[in-house]
Order: sequence, then structure tokens, then C-alpha cells
Amino acid sequence: LEKSANQKETLNYYKALNYHALDNDKKALKYFNQVISAKGDFYDDALWQKALILIKQDKTKQAGELLKQLIQNNSKYKNQAQVKLDSLEKS
Repeated sequence: LEKSANQKETLNYYKALNYHALDNDKKALKYFNQVISAKGDFYDDALWQKALILIKQDKTKQAGELLKQLIQNNSKYKNQAQVKLDSLEKS
């Protein structure tokens, strides 16, 4: 079961990236949300991508919450998230 759940999460993450690349942010968010819910290996990656989409959609308050979470998680996106958060708070 563990392996198939992990494969599903991986598949959902890459589906989300593909939809994002095709500018279908609605579908991208659907799959990023599923990855975030799974809280697996791609959790921080999905949070980061979702934050970027929300910024693009001018949903800066929601994006800010995700960026703060990435900073608190001490994720690999911590520094990038801090820079984005600072620029959101200035604008």
C-alpha cells in the first residue's frame, strides 16, 4: 500500500506540473492540493508551486500563508519563500 500511495503522489505532482506548464492552473491546483493532502515526499514542492500560482492569481494572502509554512518547515524553499514573502508584503 505504501508504495502505491507514493506512486500516486508522484504521478499527481507531475500531472500538476504539466497542467501548470499548460497554463491550466485550475487543474494544476487540484493536483497540487491532492499532493499537499498526502503530506509525502512532494509536500514542500507542491506548497511552493501552489503559492506561485496563487501569487499569479493575486491571491496574495493565501500565498503568504503557504510561504510562511515553507519557512516554518525549514524546507528547501525557505530562502526563496522568504524573498517572495518580503516582496508580497512590500507591494
